[in-house]
Amino acid sequence: MSSGVEKVVCVTGASGYIASWLVKLLLQRGYTVNASVRNPNDPKKTEHLLMLDGAKERLHLFKADLLEEGSFDSLVDGCEGVFHTASPVDFSANDPQLWYMLSKTLAEKAAWEFSKENGIDMVAMLPGWVSGPLLQPTLNATLEPFLKLVKDAEMTILLHHTTRYPGRELKV
Repeated sequence: MSSGVEKVVCVTGASGYIASWLVKLLLQRGYTVNASVRNPNDPKKTEHLLMLDGAKERLHLFKADLLEEGSFDSLVDGCEGVFHTASPVDFSANDPQLWYMLSKTLAEKAAWEFSKENGIDMVAMLPGWVSGPLLQPTLNATLEPFLKLVKDAEMTILLHHTTRYPGRELKV
């Protein structure tokens, strides 16, 4: 495993599920991490990052907005790598999951075009499913649908065991 000592990388969307784990693992390997968050002053979004081993010495939080041109310039300046996990999305849309997937697809397409035009090596990871313990204290919008599925499954089991309506069968 290579050491990140004296190397600086950037992680966008650092308060999210995947990015929080990236920050943790990068700090463990000795990297200095420039991390973007929407609001560095919101402890619900940053406290779990600031408590990580190595954070005091090597984690730098930046306020950045993907929809604001130039807001990432100082964040990526001097970095040898960028882990871009953030994506702008409007969850008030009629079908937020569709918009989320579209935003990720368009962001990846733009990244490939940018890397090709600028001679930058790029790798895109497209996991089909991501699960595991949360580092952040609150659920983000991408994890809420999963939690709903789990809660709905729990409700189905509870309904199966209810004695309130004897003789009633529930088939799913």
